[in-house]
Amino acid sequence: QGREAKAGDEAAGVVIELADGRTFAASAVVGCDGVYSVARRLLLPVEPAPLQYLGFLVVLAIFPSASFPLCRERAFQMSDGKTRIFAMPFDETHSMLQLSWAEEEPRARQLAKGPDAGGPEAGRALLDEALVRCAGWAHPIEDILRTTPTSLVSGYPAYDRPPLPAQETVPLGRADALATLAGDAAHSMSPFKGQGANQALLDGLCLAESLSRHLVP
Repeated sequence: QGREAKAGDEAAGVVIELADGRTFAASAVVGCDGVYSVARRLLLPVEPAPLQYLGFLVVLAIFPSASFPLCRERAFQMSDGKTRIFAMPFDETHSMLQLSWAEEEPRARQLAKGPDAGGPEAGRALLDEALVRCAGWAHPIEDILRTTPTSLVSGYPAYDRPPLPAQETVPLGRADALATLAGDAAHSMSPFKGQGANQALLDGLCLAESLSRHLVP
């Protein structure tokens, strides 16, 4: 959950201690804690592949779609060449939207954080900016944005980084104390590639094969 942690090793295997004092022991640790991975900082104190800003702010939101026929059981995409919106069904009565536009990194960080440092006004600020950028777009884009609950809006600057060389394990003090990285913690990539879920499946397969070789008697 984003808490700072430190790693150690005992006879039981890998031990993780959280900042709140709780500890967890395991035979192996998989750091799949996202693009700002704490596990990655522990395993790689000298970062070999720093994050690279891609020049875009991405806004994600869930909105009630029952009154918008365009959203029923279908996905759609619209762009004016500078700003892009993509929407797809989320459940029977809601859809998910992804809105993105080119933005300088400092302002992208500011918009994502919001005027109240990540509080409820962050969603309002992002929607206000989206309404300015999508003013005059074809129906029902503006209505969708106006009916989107601010509590279901989040934004983030888009980053990626070069993948690490293939390596199954990173020892934590002892050969049988296994730790590795998976997902964005290992190979952050642009959300526009549409490869996140595919890479997660491949990571899961590689991890299962590695655990089978190293941990199964």
